[in-house]
Amino acid sequence: MSDQPANAVDLFFEAWDELGKPFSKIHHTKNRDNAIRLRLADKWWAENYADALEHMKKSPHCRGKNDRGWIGNITFFLRPDVVARLVEGEFDDKRGGVPEREPTPEEERADGLRRAKIQRQHEEQFAREHHDRGEKCSYAWCEKCRGKKGD
Repeated sequence: MSDQPANAVDLFFEAWDELGKPFSKIHHTKNRDNAIRLRLADKWWAENYADALEHMKKSPHCRGKNDRGWIGNITFFLRPDVVARLVEGEFDDKRGGVPEREPTPEEERADGLRRAKIQRQHEEQFAREHHDRGEKCSYAWCEKCRGKKGD
């Protein structure tokens, strides 16, 4: 697994950079890394940000098709409740929903696989962090914790 990022923050950066144009690639800074760590500590946010990125990627508003030409950026994404608002469809194309065109079955399959991969990587990171502290994780697939009853 040497081709995988070392931690959850790196996984987030990797997922963000997969958005592509018109979204800017982002770089590590101390403040940004801390903000991302804080968001990733929220299990719901960590489990849903990949879906929110898909909504943002397909949202005309977030892609700059608005009265100011504003394009969604990392500062916007890390604000409180933005992931929830994206997942809830607040920024979807109200004329026809997200996306602007219907995805092909191959695109839907690829998006689903990418989201599942990101989700699994975060679950594995979360489990490793708990195991390192001598705690159980909460995942049924975890062989280390499977079968252990409340310690």
